[in-house]
Amino acid sequence: MAKIYAYYLINSGKTGILENWEKCQKIVSSQNARYKSFKTVKEAQEWLNSGAEYEKKEKKKSLCDKGKIVPCAIYFDAGTGRGNGVEVRLTDYKGSPLLYKILPKEKINEHGNYYVAKHRTNNYGELVGLYAALVYAKKYEIKKIFGDSLLVLNYWSKGHYNASNLEFETIKLIKKVTLMREKFENQNIYTEGEAMEKVKIAGITSSKNEGKITLFGVPDKPGIAAKVFSRLAKEKISTDIILQSSSINKELNNISFTVNTGDKVVILSNNDIAKTTLFQILAGEMEPDSGSYEWGMTTSQSYFPKDNSKYFENVDLSLIDWMRQFSTDQHEEYVRGFLGRMLFSGEEARKMAKVLSGGEKVRCMLSKMMLSGANVLLLDNPTDHLDLESITSLNKSLIRFPGTVLFTTHDHEFIQTVANKIIEITPNGILEKEMEYDDYINDENVQQRLSELYGK
Repeated sequence: MAKIYAYYLINSGKTGILENWEKCQKIVSSQNARYKSFKTVKEAQEWLNSGAEYEKKEKKKSLCDKGKIVPCAIYFDAGTGRGNGVEVRLTDYKGSPLLYKILPKEKINEHGNYYVAKHRTNNYGELVGLYAALVYAKKYEIKKIFGDSLLVLNYWSKGHYNASNLEFETIKLIKKVTLMREKFENQNIYTEGEAMEKVKIAGITSSKNEGKITLFGVPDKPGIAAKVFSRLAKEKISTDIILQSSSINKELNNISFTVNTGDKVVILSNNDIAKTTLFQILAGEMEPDSGSYEWGMTTSQSYFPKDNSKYFENVDLSLIDWMRQFSTDQHEEYVRGFLGRMLFSGEEARKMAKVLSGGEKVRCMLSKMMLSGANVLLLDNPTDHLDLESITSLNKSLIRFPGTVLFTTHDHEFIQTVANKIIEITPNGILEKEMEYDDYINDENVQQRLSELYGK
């Protein structure tokens, strides 16, 4: 979605609204000026009419307890001052950077901060900052978080937002941060001894750099499982995603698994609803009754739902314009490139979205996922409604994809060629195997174990 830039030259009183950041930058670069980005011309004009004032930020209060500094507090903030997009900061009460403790060093700039994509707004950056603060607080048992964005603190992180004015990725992050904040504010902090005495470790894999842990009889309270997983992190054990017990669906009770970077995992079950429910939870579209899951800090997810109708209802757009909704680059050639990967070429890219067939809608959704740049893909039956040519194209794309994939399908050949790990959900737990699908279905021990789990 293209952004609008408004500026106010303080010395001359001149104002203007532009659609191009480079032009705006040239005007304000040598001037005493105020400038800001907006989604619409109307919003930009309202800001100018109101005096072109920046949101006044409260000066950070020094944290004191009867005159003593409290060292356990952390601060988050975002800004656009260095010309590289929105920059997110996380510091302690002394102003010392903290992001290096939860992000890989290649993600951190020379100032100890993290750059969000250039097209993102400062408000989105503040939201990312709060997300990082909550991750840090959970890992290091911090009890106080401070920020100065009234929008993020008083509205977005409390679940109050206008979906019609926000991008899908922003809404997705708002939902995640809202849930994290609720857990943070309601948590009970246990002492080291109290927490660890209550934890029972049922099993750990023998590998030195990856592990699976199942916790039984542990209250669903933040801070308990974190003590276990923080120790794993210190030992460099990979846990990109952790899923604990969830009881929305009977077959999702008492399951746990980890997915490591680069895994291509097929989720199997005789119960299609259980699979779809699991994907909806992982995508943040449904909250579990109990239990929890965690994505790695450096992951970004894109979800292909089994039912994609909401993306096409009442949409009077061509395919090119439909794709532009999800693209930071609005050039037709750029958008066409992603449509072309899913076999929309020439005039087909100008079809109206509202007249697409089921298979064409699936191909559009897959093109959208490619466009997102996510490093984790969640695909719930992506081969439904696709012809052989489209399935072949998708198959090749997923094999080449360098990130992590979780998918469901009933297509035998698709599973065989894409998956390196198999997780099957049964009424009595899961079966997890790193093997080819043909070997999985022909292995007598595997099939015997499945019979036991399904109660046959």
